[in-house]
Amino acid sequence: MEPTSSDPTTPYFLAYDLATPVERMQAMTHAIAILEPRFPSISLNRWVELFDRGTPLLWKAATTVQVERDALAVFADWVDWNVGEKGRIGPPSYEGEAFYLANNLILYQQMAQEVIENVQVLSNPQVDYTLRSLIYRLAGGNSVAEKVHWTQMNHARNRN
Repeated sequence: MEPTSSDPTTPYFLAYDLATPVERMQAMTHAIAILEPRFPSISLNRWVELFDRGTPLLWKAATTVQVERDALAVFADWVDWNVGEKGRIGPPSYEGEAFYLANNLILYQQMAQEVIENVQVLSNPQVDYTLRSLIYRLAGGNSVAEKVHWTQMNHARNRN
C-alpha cells in the first residue's frame, strides 16, 4: 500500500510483506521492546520467525515504521496463542463445542447458499424480509467459524 497523496510524509498502513528488510527490522525492534516483558524467554531468532509468520500490519510515518497499535495487540495475542510451553510454534487446537459450532455454522452457510442459488421464490416481494435477510446472512458465512473449522481440520491432519 502506498501513500495516497504525493506528500511522502503522509502516514499510511504498510503490509508487512511489502516492507523492506530495514522497515521490518525497525518495526520489529519497536514491537519487541513493548512485548518483551510479556514474553521474556523468546529469543531474537524466534521473534524474527514469529514476525515472518504473523505478518502484522505496519504503520509508516515519514521514516518511522512501527507495528500498527491495534495490530500489535492482535499480534501479541497471536504470539501468546502460538508459542507453547516449550517455545514451539504450533496452531491452536479447537475441539468439542467450538468445533461443533463451527461445523454447524458452515453447514448453515452451505444450505443458505443452495437456497439462494436454487430457489427463485426469494425474489418474490411477498417473501418476508426477515426470512430473506436471515438466509442471506447465513449465506455470507462466519469467518470465526471458518477459522476454527479449518484450523482444527489441519491440526488433525498434521497429527496423523
